[in-house]
Amino acid sequence: MAKYLKLAVLSFLFAGLPLMMTSAMAVETAAEDQGLSAEEQNRKALEAFSKILEITESGEDRASILGPLEAAYRDIIDKYPKAYLSQECYWRIMTIYISESDPPLFEKAEKLYDEFIKKYPDSHIKILLSDTLSGGYYKQEKWDRILTFYAPVIKEFIQTEKLERPAEMFLYSEAKFHTEDLVEAEKGYKIVISKFPDSRESRISKKRLEEIMDKK
Repeated sequence: MAKYLKLAVLSFLFAGLPLMMTSAMAVETAAEDQGLSAEEQNRKALEAFSKILEITESGEDRASILGPLEAAYRDIIDKYPKAYLSQECYWRIMTIYISESDPPLFEKAEKLYDEFIKKYPDSHIKILLSDTLSGGYYKQEKWDRILTFYAPVIKEFIQTEKLERPAEMFLYSEAKFHTEDLVEAEKGYKIVISKFPDSRESRISKKRLEEIMDKK
């Protein structure tokens, strides 16, 4: 069991390590008050994570352990903000709020996302949080929330014409499509097709354009 536990912890850590290392050095927060170095926080976070493994291996049904899991992830976040695991714990909590709660806890998820962005503004993990949150909006057909969530990205694109990924523009266009703003939806789909021609979003966008033509 001890060998399995060690391997499981290391697997969890290194699965997200490349994404988390890029912003770890920028984090200067509450841990300074604890007098713990980043290395010490990483070590203690790993120790704390062993409790999470105990919870998941307890044999209890998933629904009954979500509360304890959330509390355990939150404990790592609050105590060891410089630890690599801390950032991934935000995403783990986000998945509980969005993917494992019925109905999804959007208000709590949004608050968590805002907290993460303020704490780790340059972290690549924010993409995971963003996709999880917006994916929840999409699945639940929360079109107004998608429009609000991606409004800053669209505004930046209008100003710079830069777009790093197709997902944001595609989901924004989908929200416009489903709220019958077909003119703006068409513009967005064409941008996705132009900038990311080989993407999955581009293929779907082409089908959406055909649907829009049928509606005219």
